[in-house]
Formats: sequence, structure tokens, C-alpha cells
Amino acid sequence: MCRTLEGCVQLLLRLAGLLEVQSVSSRRRYKATRMEQLCVVLRRLSSPSRWRDLEIPFGTGHSFLCELFYETIEQLDVRWSGLLCSRLGDLMEDRAVMYAQRVLEKGAALDNCVGFIDGTGLFVARPGGALQCSVYGGHPRTDMPKFQTVTTPDGVIFHFHWPVEGWRQDTTMYHEAGKDGMLQTGLHVGGMISRLSTS
Repeated sequence: MCRTLEGCVQLLLRLAGLLEVQSVSSRRRYKATRMEQLCVVLRRLSSPSRWRDLEIPFGTGHSFLCELFYETIEQLDVRWSGLLCSRLGDLMEDRAVMYAQRVLEKGAALDNCVGFIDGTGLFVARPGGALQCSVYGGHPRTDMPKFQTVTTPDGVIFHFHWPVEGWRQDTTMYHEAGKDGMLQTGLHVGGMISRLSTS
């Protein structure tokens, strides 16, 4: 824990080194230091806000902040995604029995339910041209890409399936994301394969 500004700066520099954050120059030739990149990512992940709200604290435009955030996240994902995915699997294996017990205590019919599936659509303005078919939801005025997450009883998002076309059914997204394989490879509660509920 840092108690002074100098201590916080040193801690952030050390963290940037440990995460192996590389300075990037964006597609629009913006340049930022490793420290600036890490600060933008940490600020954005700590509490989501509009990019325009972050212009004053960082002293730069919202387009630069947005581009810097996504490029840094992509960089961290390429470098650390294998470790993050395996650690998440270990975490779920360690807690699967506890999750199943908590869900059962709340009155669930299944004794091996460890997570809840949430298929959510994000409504967007109707795009023009060829993009419209990628977000069409099947009903009038329901243009939206769809996401599917698996959330554990304590609120951790265990699995996130990228946006797909709005007309896709939740079961199709479930199978495309490989959730059956995920359950069979590591999530066992008392010798039984765990289950996911559709909240």
C-alpha cells in the first residue's frame, strides 16, 4: 500500500515492469509511456465511466484514451491470457463445492449448480448498410449484439462469450462457447459434473 505520491509512482512503475507493459504508439501515432498506459487501464477498470469524463484527469482527448486502453488490454491479453485462463479454472475447481452448497442452501432444485448463465443483448442504434444484419434481433426495433456470461454465486464472471449476431439463440451461443467442455474438464462437485443455471 502506498502512502505517498512518490510511493504510488514507484509501485505503478514496478507493476508496469512486472506485467511487461510495452510502450505503444497507436494507429493514429499517439505516444504514451508504460506508466500512462497502466494508469488509464487501472482507472477505466476500477470504475467504468465515459471517456469524456477522463479527459480532464489525464489531460488528453477521449479518442486517445480509448485507443490507448484497448491497445494496452490487447497487449496484456496476448502476454497473460494463458495464465489468466488457467488460474480462473483453478479458482473454480477450488470453489465449485462451496458454490454448489451455497446455491443449494438458497433453495435450488439442483445440488451441483455452480454458476448462472446470462444472455444479454446490448441495444444499439440501427447501423446502416451491411452492418444491420449483424445486429438484427429478429423483432422490429431490436438491433443488438448479444453477449453471454457465466457468473458465479459470489459475482465473479467466470466465462465471457464475445458479441454475436442479435438473432442467435442462447443455446447456440452456449454450444459455440464450449461451455459443455469447460464443465466436463474441470468442474466436478462430489464426483458429479457441475451444472449451470439460466438464473
